[in-house]
Amino acid sequence: MGATARSIGVIGVVFVVALLTACGGDDNSSKAPPASTPALPTPAPPATAVANVAPTPSLDQAILTSAFARLKELPFALCPPAAAQSACVSLVNAPLSFTPPGKPAVTFMKLPQDFSKGIAFVQFAGSGVPPIPNPEVNALGRDATGQWKLFLAVRGGTPPPWLVQVPGDAVACGYNIQQPRLLAEPSNNAGASMLNDGEKLRLEEFRLEMEGTVTPGKGFYRVSAPRTGWIPSEFVANSLWDDSCPSLKR
Repeated sequence: MGATARSIGVIGVVFVVALLTACGGDDNSSKAPPASTPALPTPAPPATAVANVAPTPSLDQAILTSAFARLKELPFALCPPAAAQSACVSLVNAPLSFTPPGKPAVTFMKLPQDFSKGIAFVQFAGSGVPPIPNPEVNALGRDATGQWKLFLAVRGGTPPPWLVQVPGDAVACGYNIQQPRLLAEPSNNAGASMLNDGEKLRLEEFRLEMEGTVTPGKGFYRVSAPRTGWIPSEFVANSLWDDSCPSLKR
């Protein structure tokens, strides 16, 4: 009888445990899984500021801007008062010719212009009043720093004889002042050899030394033949017209 009662007790305990398990007595099993934390978005990298860089002007634009700026150096007007740059100065866009006395016409400026050689022909509109009422051509020269400045004016349509579009041909000419010299460097203090009046020269490029405002500008032409060197611009004569050197008329 005692054994039977113990068996019944054990069975009852097992039954109760089973019943509790079936009813979800395990507290852990009834809990919902913890909610996952949503991932935070990765912040975008800060935008890099882009500098507002002005476009580099073309060489044509740079020459015209320089020509317009140099007008303040002149004692007279070459454009109407308050004229904008575009209305005041332009690049020469047609060949330039003139007729020496008793000679056929010669073309002293041809297209296209080669600005890399140091000379640029521009035309100012004219002021409408004396002394320069009408359009006038000017040759600009590039100096040793790369700046373009006024060199020589083609006044009345007649170019000075020492104005040569480079590359071009000229003759050495002392203009009855002194014997022309061929310099080793573009400087009047450089070593030099003497040239004869009328000696033929091949000129390759130009470097401005003194701007032409009140008086004509001066500079140096680089010579490639018959010998290499540099010659002051005031001691050349354009060989396009054969009587441009007065020293040969003595």
